[in-house]
Amino acid sequence: MPTVTITGGNTSTGQLTISPSATLQASRGSIVNWIVTASGITITNIHKYDSSIDIFSTDPHAVGGGNSNNWQGTISSSATVGSEETYYIDWTDASGGTHRFDPTIRVNQ
Repeated sequence: MPTVTITGGNTSTGQLTISPSATLQASRGSIVNWIVTASGITITNIHKYDSSIDIFSTDPHAVGGGNSNNWQGTISSSATVGSEETYYIDWTDASGGTHRFDPTIRVNQ
């Protein structure tokens, strides 16, 4: 199960510190997890760029509903190998400021 771990954030740039830091590699049909371990960061939404390819059969959603530090989405079993989706992670900081970060997922098999 591919996992993106969010360990920090820069409130000036919106940049999140994530692991893996490069493009996440995921297989068709796999569940992708986003887990926040940094205090003071809450994910409010994960969604694709309007012009990006949609590789998810189940869009990323908060596990348990609402704002959460644990999100999941399922890569489509029919996604084309080699396709990439650039997506947004909308997040808030401890002071209530809103930010946006834009990583990428690639279907590798």
